[in-house]
Amino acid sequence: MISRVAENLYWLGRYVERFQATARLLRTTAVHALDGVGLDPWPAVVIVAGEQAPFTARHGEPAQHDAATVLHWLTWENDCPVSVIRSVRSARENARTTRDVLSRELWEGLNQGWLWLDSDDARALYQEDLSGFYGRIRDLGHRVVGAASATMPADDALALFTLGQMLERADQTARALDVQHHALAADEPADDAAATLGWQITLLTCGARDVYFRDNRGSVRGARVADLLLCDPRFPRSVRFALREADTQLRAILGPDPGGRDRALTTLAAVRAPVDTVGIDGLRAEGIHAVLTGIVDGVAEVGQGLYEDLFDPPRPGTRA
Repeated sequence: MISRVAENLYWLGRYVERFQATARLLRTTAVHALDGVGLDPWPAVVIVAGEQAPFTARHGEPAQHDAATVLHWLTWENDCPVSVIRSVRSARENARTTRDVLSRELWEGLNQGWLWLDSDDARALYQEDLSGFYGRIRDLGHRVVGAASATMPADDALALFTLGQMLERADQTARALDVQHHALAADEPADDAAATLGWQITLLTCGARDVYFRDNRGSVRGARVADLLLCDPRFPRSVRFALREADTQLRAILGPDPGGRDRALTTLAAVRAPVDTVGIDGLRAEGIHAVLTGIVDGVAEVGQGLYEDLFDPPRPGTRA
């Protein structure tokens, strides 16, 4: 497989996971912000999306508290690299250029989703029913991922797609949890409605609410939420699960002898180590904010390593 195709497949996976994660975040926040209880969730949404600096540069700091402005920025703004419309468009473009290695079902599902999003019907649904609109974007992500796993052979193309998907998922989960890091000082039930709602939003954003309450009856405890989202080896949206799956896919791509193409693999092992071995109590002792920041930065470094190893390796006889 040529490096350009490999890079496009990797970014296809990242963009699909990204637009789905953004839709979850916006849908959950828009619905639960109506509950009031003194919670102003919109600045946190901008931070989770990694858009605080460009957003405030364009709209000013007070606009972080305005739901309509934040929602428009993260949904329709073409200048926002993580907006829903830009992520879906980018996913579709990466799929278009790699159609010969994708299944018809994956391409048709993603293309139909893009055509709908770029229509007046999508704009009308956005105005009338935010929950329904973002639910449809979320379901588009499920449709694409389901088509990939059900209709593509387990070869390098699927491995690259899944690698991108899992790295993006680990990044998104760490960002969502980091917004609540200040509330992880003690393993105690949330002592007010705003704190409880904040944890509920975090769980729903990560698709983890039902799993959490299946194993934890009654109150929401921040440390238990963090344990699920960071360290649970069974939950597919946890950081630990996503990084382990990314490692599996990367090893399958590189084969038994990477031949010196090991920067991404080595970096990924370092990012995995804390959540694989320390456990939530140890991570809290180290400083949960530093741990989560390390995961986000580490995923970015793994991405850079992939360019050195696979997508844009130095030519023979040249210095890296």
